[in-house]
Amino acid sequence: MIACVNYETVVLSVLDPIKLYLFWTTVHYVSSILYQRFCAELSVWGFIKSSIYAQYPHCKTLNWMNYLSIKTLDSYWTLMTGFFVSKATGLFKH
Repeated sequence: MIACVNYETVVLSVLDPIKLYLFWTTVHYVSSILYQRFCAELSVWGFIKSSIYAQYPHCKTLNWMNYLSIKTLDSYWTLMTGFFVSKATGLFKH
């Protein structure tokens, strides 16, 4: 028997992982740019100050956000595969 495909559900199922990917890509990009701007200036004086700046709370936060976004993006394909399998099998229905 051929099941009737609800295209709205399929589109919404595809948009969720895309939103997740775009969110973490944006977090990674912004945290990298802000860390470089505020915590690792590109100069000799910035090199000298970088060991002090690295201990500032905002620099630690930006570094953590960058690290977390890298780990999340590393796991993205696994997460996306699990998401589509769960949608295909109906494991997590609303």
